[in-house]
Amino acid sequence: MLVQYAILPFLAIFIIVYGFLEELRIFRRVRKANIWLALLMSFSLFPLHVTYMIANFVFQILTTWAVLLFALIFIVGTWLYYKRRKSEWGSQASVAAGYDEIVKGLRMELAQKRDLLIELTEKMAGTASSSRRAELEAQVTKLKDDVRSLEDRLEEMRGTLRSA
Repeated sequence: MLVQYAILPFLAIFIIVYGFLEELRIFRRVRKANIWLALLMSFSLFPLHVTYMIANFVFQILTTWAVLLFALIFIVGTWLYYKRRKSEWGSQASVAAGYDEIVKGLRMELAQKRDLLIELTEKMAGTASSSRRAELEAQVTKLKDDVRSLEDRLEEMRGTLRSA
């Protein structure tokens, strides 16, 4: 009973007043002014028995209210964080799927160009005509450039996907 109606309200008032005084920094040069003022304000409320009941009631209500608000803020914050992260995960997955489609298409095109390059090389080996051979060599050179270009694009896509 003594703790509930005397010590707890006294300590609560002292701590609150002392915290405000420390935060406001009104008495910077006087070392113990904040402690003495907080003690005086706490003792000034001591003779009124009604003050303890009011302070106790207010502390109970405010404590319950603070816990409920914290829970509400935590739940709403977690839900909003989930929504934001879910949209980011979805967009990252769609970007990755798009990259996969592009890479798949580039690989197919690269395979076709390599097959065509093998065919042209075989034709060039079996051709005796110098004009036809020069024409095939030009096509082979162009295909090799295309193959290098496709390989570079594939490597660029892999690097972009890793960094995303």
